[in-house]
Amino acid sequence: MSRTLKIKVVVGSCREPALIHMWEAISAFHVVEVYALDGYEGPLQTNLPVTMFPIIPEMPGFMRDLDRFLSGADHIIAVETSRLYSFQALRAARKLGIKFSCIAHEYSPFVYEKYANIRAIQHDIYQHTDHFFASSRRAQQLLQMEGVRTDRVTKIPACFAGAEFTFSEIRREKFRKYVDIPPESILVTLKSDLNELEPVLTMIQAFRLSLNRLSQSERRNVRLMICGDGHELTKLKYEVADMGLGSQTMFLAQDTTPFLADLLAATDVMIEGRWTRKLDPEPLPWHALAAACSGVQIVVPRGSIAEEWLSGVEVRKIDDFSSMDLAFELASLIADRPSTASRLGAASIAAAVLSPQASADKFLEVLVRESKQDEKITRRGGLTSFIKTCQVPITYKDARDVLMQCEELREFASTCELEHYSEILRIRGDALVALARADEAIFSFEESLKANQSNFHALRGLGYLAWHGHSHEDALSFFKRGLAVNPNDYPCLVGVGLVYRRLKMFEESVFWLHKAIAVGGPDSPSLSLLVQACLENPDAPEALYALKALRESVGDLPNLVTAIGKLESHQ
Repeated sequence: MSRTLKIKVVVGSCREPALIHMWEAISAFHVVEVYALDGYEGPLQTNLPVTMFPIIPEMPGFMRDLDRFLSGADHIIAVETSRLYSFQALRAARKLGIKFSCIAHEYSPFVYEKYANIRAIQHDIYQHTDHFFASSRRAQQLLQMEGVRTDRVTKIPACFAGAEFTFSEIRREKFRKYVDIPPESILVTLKSDLNELEPVLTMIQAFRLSLNRLSQSERRNVRLMICGDGHELTKLKYEVADMGLGSQTMFLAQDTTPFLADLLAATDVMIEGRWTRKLDPEPLPWHALAAACSGVQIVVPRGSIAEEWLSGVEVRKIDDFSSMDLAFELASLIADRPSTASRLGAASIAAAVLSPQASADKFLEVLVRESKQDEKITRRGGLTSFIKTCQVPITYKDARDVLMQCEELREFASTCELEHYSEILRIRGDALVALARADEAIFSFEESLKANQSNFHALRGLGYLAWHGHSHEDALSFFKRGLAVNPNDYPCLVGVGLVYRRLKMFEESVFWLHKAIAVGGPDSPSLSLLVQACLENPDAPEALYALKALRESVGDLPNLVTAIGKLESHQ
């Protein structure tokens, strides 16, 4: 493809280096700009152009004036379906007529069931996103369970730019010296959430059992480092002491991000456990990818995201993640301590498997395919379809949704013909009328007429608002201007008849309502309106004549025959 695309990525609070490196790979072929929220784990470390948005305390996740920054893009991409800034990006894309895609990491169902606002955001994103990129099979399956069509979802391979995590003896020595671990010791690292006791305790028990399979000298050379924080930390320390592991175990209750490369270089074996807090978003195991790039031997639960992401890397997989089965794997890994050469070899394989270029290529395949379509033509077709759909009266039930769609289409419509723009403003006015927001509706109808003075729908809307406000002269003016454009507009004909009826101008009222019946037919409400007008003027000789003349044209309709009988008896 020869055309250079302008891709704008709304990452919000996401700080995963893997994603950023993937966009850096794409920027070799296309223009990529990144938009992020400030105050989340520091600034983004990238050579891409980044715009940082300040956090608004009263509106967490909101990026003020995002629409203006996203204008001019060929594609807009957001990260995660449950974020307010993703919803903002979607609204901007729909308003501007730009393709919108979303990266979906989250894969646990029911996490947001109690949060109606988040579910509403997700519903809109599921419905209107052009394409999804799922980072795992489970994320892909969750999208499909939410009603997203299979052809709208592309699974991307896990990626990680692991150059900074490549194994280094210098880093290994530096970290071990800092935490006082002998060079010859084997370090087993467990990075876990410490808010749940049982999962972590299972892994500690497995470590204790694995030591039983080692000789006394081997056992003394093994250390366990537990990285994480949570309210079960103190209890776990007591459990470790009770197992007699106090001298061999260290707790690191702080963010390991600043020194993760050093920690992994010092680690020989890493345990990746299961997530048990079902109603909380499950964190993605980026640290496991970093460990693989450092040549660490990793134990993962079978069926986990870590196993899927590391499918091309040598890892130990546990079917039953019990302390007994885990102990056998740990004992085997501790006994087979890898050499520096083998670690470098494993790290090289992991770096090749997890290269961001593979994910970048998958993204580009979809983006290029969609860019072959003329988005403006597609968007214009949708705009025309929406206008046709809204030719019928808008009900209160549908008004809010129609109003939201008008706001999304308004800016795009302004770049099309004035007739399209005028109609969007007119539909907006009809929706506001249905919501009883008369002042706003009047302004919208007036703006519609500025774009197209011949928009008889807008003239009709202003006529009815004037009629409801008892501004009879204005109402007649608007209705008759509408009829000058479309002489057979039924609502305008009825409107003129209603104004004359309220002004007690019987002959004029009958004349215009009779014209409305000729357009709308005998089943239209105008027939009942004409009958009522005649019954309100029983002394007028024209009343009986008008009803009999109407009977000649439409037949002996029950309400017509009854009205004629009443007038004859009155005379």
